[in-house]
Formats: sequence, structure tokens, C-alpha cells
Amino acid sequence: MRNRFWLFDIASDDRGERIYIWGLSRDGSPHLFIDDSFKDFIYVLDVNLERLKARLIEALGSRYSDLSIESTYKILNGVKTKAYILSGSEEILKIAERVITSSFGVDKVFEGDVRYTQKYILYRGFKPAEWYDVEYGELLNLGGYKGYKLISFKHVADIPNPKLKVLSLDYVITSQHGSPDPQRDPVNAILLFDGRDIKSFIAEDGDDIEMIRHFTKYVEKADPDVIVSFYGNRVFYPYIVNRFKTIGLSIDLGRYPKEIHQSILGHFSFGGRINIDLYEYVDDIPFFQRKTLEELAEQLNIDRPKNYVDPLLYHKYWVDERDKLIKYIGWRVRTLYKAFRALENDIYTLSSVTGIPPDYVLTSSSGRQIEFYIMNQAVRKGIIIPRVIERSVRSYQGGLVIKPVVGLHKNICVVDFKSMYPSIMIKYNISPETIVSSELDDSIFFKEVGLGVKTSVEGLFPEILRTLLRLRDDARDKLLKIPRSTPEYNLLDARQRIYKILANTVYGYMGWPQARWYSYEGASLVTYLGRKAISQAIKYAENLGLKVIYGDTDSLFIYYDEAVVEDLLNRIYEELGLEAKVDKIYRSILFTEAKKRYAGYTYEGNIDIVGLEYTRRDWCQYSRELQYEVVKAVLVDGDKKKAIDIFREYVSKLRKREIPLEKLVIWEQITRNLQDYKANSPHIEVAKNLERRGWRIRRGMFIGYIILKGSGPLYKRSTYYVDADIDDIDINYYIYSQLLPVVHRILSPLGVSRSSLEAVATGTGRGLDMFMG
Repeated sequence: MRNRFWLFDIASDDRGERIYIWGLSRDGSPHLFIDDSFKDFIYVLDVNLERLKARLIEALGSRYSDLSIESTYKILNGVKTKAYILSGSEEILKIAERVITSSFGVDKVFEGDVRYTQKYILYRGFKPAEWYDVEYGELLNLGGYKGYKLISFKHVADIPNPKLKVLSLDYVITSQHGSPDPQRDPVNAILLFDGRDIKSFIAEDGDDIEMIRHFTKYVEKADPDVIVSFYGNRVFYPYIVNRFKTIGLSIDLGRYPKEIHQSILGHFSFGGRINIDLYEYVDDIPFFQRKTLEELAEQLNIDRPKNYVDPLLYHKYWVDERDKLIKYIGWRVRTLYKAFRALENDIYTLSSVTGIPPDYVLTSSSGRQIEFYIMNQAVRKGIIIPRVIERSVRSYQGGLVIKPVVGLHKNICVVDFKSMYPSIMIKYNISPETIVSSELDDSIFFKEVGLGVKTSVEGLFPEILRTLLRLRDDARDKLLKIPRSTPEYNLLDARQRIYKILANTVYGYMGWPQARWYSYEGASLVTYLGRKAISQAIKYAENLGLKVIYGDTDSLFIYYDEAVVEDLLNRIYEELGLEAKVDKIYRSILFTEAKKRYAGYTYEGNIDIVGLEYTRRDWCQYSRELQYEVVKAVLVDGDKKKAIDIFREYVSKLRKREIPLEKLVIWEQITRNLQDYKANSPHIEVAKNLERRGWRIRRGMFIGYIILKGSGPLYKRSTYYVDADIDDIDINYYIYSQLLPVVHRILSPLGVSRSSLEAVATGTGRGLDMFMG
């Protein structure tokens, strides 16, 4: 039989001898395919074959016949090398690997740490979240799985993704004793949304076991392809699994009879369904400061909730204001559904390009995402996949950042090097296997850093970068010929974005200690050549009479003269072989005394703020709003007096307590175990107090606190924000440690002193002339 299917997930049996692949037909019906033709394997390099066989026979005895040994050639560190492929069951291969490691050394065995399903993806050319013409045979019933015997599959390119059935999920779990305990505290409520209606499951009289059963039956009947949550993998699924274990039961949310379980990557698997936890999306993007669903909603232009409820207050609301809490959870499930629909093309595309199934592509770090893409390309070229080696972090000098010319400037352009680090890696053939530490006949050597690059062989990384950039250019060319409103356009647009992200990740990956293709020397050489290119570009600019007022890694800020800047771009290309362009032009821009901290106003009417307190979560919202208004007054209106008046107004409102308490909350993240903190700080003291009240404080949590009036150090006067009252806040702390510093940061380059701002804050400073002395 033959048909076309969108294949999206892969799993294996417990013995590593059978592959399961899930897919959807063109009419949306789910199918399972079973492939028992693919055997797991490891590579063994640079050993004596007869000695190898003798050791394996000794260890395996009669089971040696279950092991297959074939010879081949693989490329290791750029050199073609004879290798042996050992194939067999997972158990047999584990024994073989132990024997080889003890007899010949750990450096002789390769790809034993690549999972069976990963090898299938790599060596069978399977790309998740793509369409395939599938040939399949009889219906099999193996270990509780009913599926068709897979004969072959052939990829079909450039077909839009199907419309998958989606259920979004959110929940209420509370306890009067602090953090909920699955052995003690029930799941209070589960809400689902299918794009049309909300379905609510409420635990009446604390009987959540029956409620969860109804929930799982509803999921089975609704039969979604995707279940979307926020904190599902970290909170909800572990909780309900442990909750059921307390009464000796298991829970299943998949299309096949298997308990949901957590993989080594941290995500929970539901056979035949895609589990998406959107927290993992926001957690990987620095833009989201507190990693909340509310921030994601704002970024995607989804309405924020009218009444936010802090998770630590769920129990209070459940007892006293349940309707408000359920209404808020209703907002969350609707928002999760809308957010996923906005992001799903990007998620599927990231999955298909990297080869990581959509079920856990977001769980994987950006380093793992690009690594799996590199593994795909390596296998195609016959390159052996290096082992994961535990390494300590080594720092190396980064990009060149020159000290800014402090003050307000007009008509400044940003000259940006297009994909500087990828371009340098391509130009100089920089890849882990091409780096040399001594000058050779077939190398380019840089004596300043004692490193060079082989030129006789093409490096893996430059080839990958060329491919990614070519694919992006091809996708962008096709976009010009396709109407924007079509599914084809959305698919190609997602692809070109993913290609760009992956290309820009390759350099950073090379310097990541957990990388299989780690190269401290390669990463160091790239940044050295980047610094050299920027330095040369500055000299070119100055020789042309252009004034450079700031530079950062791959960009220069220059007084704009269109014709002369065009000459500069041409010279950069001709002399350095790198492409640069004018990225934006600022009508006005303010540089502070520090690097990487400035604010600019473009001719298009946009305000960019980089590195200032406005962009940081460890300043309260009120101070960040103030800084934005002051920046706007200076850059847009060009009115320093207006900026001072804004500061005065903010101080006045604060003294009168005419602002919402939540605007004074300071948020900081717990980055380690509480007992590991030595110094006392407000958020740590608040976290310890919460822990004493029964709350489990985990790394990654954000603690919001308020500083109260009184004497003593700040950490003794800090309290969890929900426990604070506006009448008890320390007004002077907020004026002199929150408001005044953010204003001084902006106005100091314009000649305004801190003492002058203090006079305004106390009400003794009035006229603008006082700032000019």
C-alpha cells in the first residue's frame, strides 16, 4: 500500500530493535508505522580486528553470533580512516562497548552515545514534520502497538503543514501549606480549549482522581494531535503522574496504551501526540525577562489578562474568589492556543530543519538544535560523530567594543557587517578539524594568536554555513513570487528565519564546552579575526573623513554622509572580503559613559534602548517607565527641561502613593540552590521566608519583592510583594535608589549632576539653570 503522510514523531521499543513512527494522512487521520529493519550500531576505529573479535567472543560467548561486524571507512578530524561497524541489540552493544573501552581505550568507540532513534533519523534521512510518500504493508500488533509494517518512505518537498487538531491546557493546583504535594494535595481544576470552547474539570470535594480520569477520557475522545501547556513538563505532568502513583495507578494521554513518561531530555511523551510546553519557548529567549505567559502574549499582540493572579495566591483565590481564578485560567488556555497557532509553523520548521521531532525541539537548547543539524550534515559526508566529552568552561576574548563618545549625537548611521562571524568562518575555512597550531605549507597562519587554518580541505562548518545561507537566499527569492496570505508563504518565511538563526548559532556552538565539535581555538580565532576586521574598518572610515563614535562586535556607529558611507561599504567589501550595510539611521542617539548602553531615535519613529535599566527586570516597572519617558523627552522632543519635569512628576506621585503597588515590585531570579547563597540580598531573604512557609523554591524561579520603610539593611526590610501594603513602602529607597539613578543615567551625559537631581527630588530645585553649572 502507498499513501502520503505527514510524519511527526519517532520512538523505539525498550530493546532498541524496533522503530515506531507516527504520522497523519491527508485527511488528518493518525497512523503508526513500525520498522524492525534498522539495527542499532557503534563504530570502532583504529583497532586490530582479530584482537577485537577475540575480546568480544570472550565476553559474549554464544551471544557473539547476535553481533554483526562489517568494515567501512569514515572521516575523523578530516582524515579518512578504516572503521568497523558493530550492529546488534542495545544490550549486546552495551557489553561490546564496555569490552572495547576497557581493552582498547575510550577513544576507539564512536556513536555509542547517539540514541537509537537519533541514528534512525540521521542514517535513514528522516526529517520530522514533513510530508512523505510511504509504502507500507500488513497491520502488526506488537507489544500493544497496532501499526503498519513500514517498507519505505520518500520525502516530498515544499508542501504546507497540515492543520493539526490542538488542545491547550492549564490547571489549578493549590495547597494551604505552601507548595502542593502530590501525595497530599489534589489537582483542583484542569481547563482545556480546542479553539472554540473551554472544557472545565473541577475536583468537587477534593476528589481529583475521578476528575483526572474524566479529563483523560475527554482527551481520548477529542483526539488532539497537539497538547499545548505552559510549565506542563516542569509542573503539571510530573504532578499528575506522582499523584496517580500514590494510589497505584498510571496515567495515559497518548493514542497508544503507554503511561506518559519523562525522557532524558526532560519532556513528557504521549505516544502519537505532540506535547508542546511554551515555557520552553520563552525560556530560551533573553527578550522575555520573567519568562511568563503574559510576556509571550504581549509579544504576539494577544490581549493581556484583566486580572493577573500570582501562582502563590492560587489557594487564597480558590477558597475566597474562585470565579476570578477560573476566569484567569480561562484566559491562559485561550492565550496558549492562540500563541501556539502563531508559532506552530516556526516550531515545525525548526523540527524538520534540525531533525529533532517537534515533541522536544523546544526542550532542546539552541546548542543541541544546531548540533543535530551538524550531525545530519556530517553523516551525509561520511564524517564520524565525535563523543560528548565533559569539559570545564574556558573563556576567550570576544568581539571588539570601543568606548563610546558620551553625549547626544544627531544623524548617526549604524554600519552592520552582514553575518560577520559566519562570513569569517567561510572566508578563512574555519572549522574544528581545520585549525592548526603551527605554520604548515597548506595553511594560513596568524602569528598574533598562534593559530592557523588548513586550506587543502574544505571544513565541515564553512560548508554547513554556505548551505544554510544559500537555502535562506533561495527561500527569500521564492517568497517574492508567492502571495503573503498563502500557507506556502508562511512555510517559506518560517524556513528562512530558521536558516538565519542556525547560521548565527554555529560560531557560538564551536566555543560551547558541551559541543561534540568543540574548538576553543576555532572560536578564539573567529573573534580575533572579527576584532581585526572592525579595527581595519574604523581606519578606513577615518581615512575617508568619517567620525566613528562607537563600535560593538560587528557594527560601527558613524556620523552619516550617504556618499562617503557608501565608499566605506565598498572598501570593506573590496579590502576585507566582507559585506556590510547601513542597518539603520538615528535622528538622535544618546551614549552613556558605559559600553553597550545607549538609546536612539530612528527616522522611522522607533526608539531603541540597549542595555539601560529600562531593559532589565531587576528595576521596578515604575522606574523603567520613568526612564523611557525621560529618553523620549531627550531624543524625540529634544527637551531637557521636559525630562526634569517628568522626573519631578514621578517623584510627586510616589510621595503621594498614587501609583499601583505592583509597579514597585522588583523581580530577581533564583539561579542556584538557596543554601548555596552566601551573601544576603532581598530576593534571597524573601525566598527563604517563603520556603519557611512551605513553598518549594526552585532554581529558575522569579521572586518579586517590595522594600519596606524602617531601619537596617535592605534584605531585612524586603517582603514578598503580595504581603506588602502601599502605606508601608520605603519612599526614600524608591526615589533615591530606583527613580533617581535611571534619570541620572540619561541626563548625566547632558551635564546634569546627581546632586541637582537630588534637589529636584527633595523639592528644593526648580529652575533649569541650576543644572548648567
